[in-house]
Amino acid sequence: MISRLRSFRTTLWAVIALPVLFIVGCNMNVGVNSNIKIAAGAKVTQGSSTVNGNIDIGDSAAVSQGNFRTVNGNIRIGSSVTMQDAETVNGYVKVGEASVTGSLSTVNGDITLADGVVVNGSLRTVNGEVETGAKSVVKGDITTVNGTITLDSSTVEGGLKNVNGGMELKNGTVVNGDLIVEDTTKPKTHDPIIIIGPDCEVKGSLIFKRKVVLYVHDSAKVGPIEGAEPIAYSEDEPPENAE
Repeated sequence: MISRLRSFRTTLWAVIALPVLFIVGCNMNVGVNSNIKIAAGAKVTQGSSTVNGNIDIGDSAAVSQGNFRTVNGNIRIGSSVTMQDAETVNGYVKVGEASVTGSLSTVNGDITLADGVVVNGSLRTVNGEVETGAKSVVKGDITTVNGTITLDSSTVEGGLKNVNGGMELKNGTVVNGDLIVEDTTKPKTHDPIIIIGPDCEVKGSLIFKRKVVLYVHDSAKVGPIEGAEPIAYSEDEPPENAE
């Protein structure tokens, strides 16, 4: 009986220790029903994860390694923050001015960057909009399915892709990769509107696998266009209401 009890205790401690070893190995603090808050100016060596909670990272905080994850919560990143990746499922992601991050993603929520943000990775959402502030830089791709992509005097080193949302490039935005609108098997309720505004440039191809309305400003530069006939315009806004 004593030997069986000792065996049970050994097995129990082994089971308890497994999650702890996993957390240490992933260099991440894990919670369930709690918010995660990093104070302004804090120097943190690891990321954190929660299930039902928001993630708030204060101004000028620095996270040297590890990612931040939540399932049901928003992610708010302050100004001048340095960090790695951040992701949520049901929530938005907002980044303050002059921050440097890794990839940012959500499923049901918007991704919004303030001015001067550098993303060393991609921006991805399914049911949400993506918006970048002036002079922001995205080193990877920007992808959404049911949301618009709006870029203001930004640089995207990868490409752009969506399905049902429109895209607007404004004020000299440069996209180094392809701009792609994928087709959908679902009923089409509207034609996505794509606007390549003044002084903007798409160095890759513009590939449209479904019908779109494409406006290209006279001062813009674009690569080969497949699947759409561009409508040229010379004013600040397209000739028709694109909303």
